[in-house]
Amino acid sequence: MLGLCCQSRDKTKPADEGAGNEQKSTVKINYYAVNEGNTITLPSGLYAQMGNKKYTIIPENMENGRCMQVFDSLDFDQDGYEDALITHIWACGGNGSPNAFFFCSYSKDGTFRLSEEFGESWDDPLIEMWNGKPSVKVISNLQGMTTEMAERTERFILENGRAVRVEYKETQLLPAIVELKSADFTEKDKEEDREKKIYFDLDGDGKKDKISGRYWERWGSMLWDIRFGTGKYARTEDEGSRKRIGVLNSKTKGVHDIVLDLDDVMVWDGEKYVYKK
Repeated sequence: MLGLCCQSRDKTKPADEGAGNEQKSTVKINYYAVNEGNTITLPSGLYAQMGNKKYTIIPENMENGRCMQVFDSLDFDQDGYEDALITHIWACGGNGSPNAFFFCSYSKDGTFRLSEEFGESWDDPLIEMWNGKPSVKVISNLQGMTTEMAERTERFILENGRAVRVEYKETQLLPAIVELKSADFTEKDKEEDREKKIYFDLDGDGKKDKISGRYWERWGSMLWDIRFGTGKYARTEDEGSRKRIGVLNSKTKGVHDIVLDLDDVMVWDGEKYVYKK
């Protein structure tokens, strides 16, 4: 059997305002997810051990249908018992779906509680202090396989076995002068693999530069590139597909910045487009 994650890791950032309470003694609980297949591509069971006693929280079987990993464990609700943040790997090792998360906590009646799931993210959550309590910050990318663009940032704390959302923010679309979107492609464009393009003088040399894209149905996005009026292709750090490429009014080293998707900005470093830091 493979222990997909057993050890507690300190991923908590320093406390913000409201922290500084005296640390209490915490009862250690070892949470772990295992399966017989030695792989995260199979459903896992979720277990815990406190002292010499072992607990089965979610049995390992195909009907359970959840591929899981223990992301981290600490006393999230500050009740004196260690809790766990669990990753539900929706795609079971693939990349077709983002991961979700949930808390597992010990109740003093001798049972374990599972919170509702939260988040839809391909990235790891961030554990940090919020008003003196451990919290989980998740950036959910809701774009999926359609041409829609959506992203939200949420913060959750554990209270009485429940995941309670305490912060919510939607990522806003950064306005562009001109833009090309995967949503611009018609069904005929997609069927015939047509290239769509827009022209704009990015570097101010008086020549129109071309921003082009071809629709990629797998993610509802575009495979894109930029070609200057001189015929030279602009190199970029971004090698992925995007749902939107736009030109911003701002410039770096005399060349217009570009925006990808909602608000990812790339700037010209003199040789190529790089992500803005």
